[in-house]
Amino acid sequence: MRERPDDGSGFLFVSQKGGALTPVQWYKVFRAATIDAGIDANRAHPHSLKHSLGYALVKANVNPMVIKQSLGHRAMSSTAVYCGVTDNDASTAIKTSLMSIF
Repeated sequence: MRERPDDGSGFLFVSQKGGALTPVQWYKVFRAATIDAGIDANRAHPHSLKHSLGYALVKANVNPMVIKQSLGHRAMSSTAVYCGVTDNDASTAIKTSLMSIF
């Protein structure tokens, strides 16, 4: 963004003509970039960004209700998909919590 000149469009990604990308154009650009990066073609879709954000927010210990609202979920059960906890995650969280209490 620092290198990109301000074209006055207000769009992050622009078409060759300088306007907003259509959803189809955005999908094609995203898919090509993710496949070039070595991401499995079955996961090379823009919705994967929403999933990545969900997992990253959980890993950052963001309140699940905030995550729910941020992702636009109606039901907490949709957000709970991102909240899987490994034994290592649980152990680390308990140790950290106990150290802050005592």
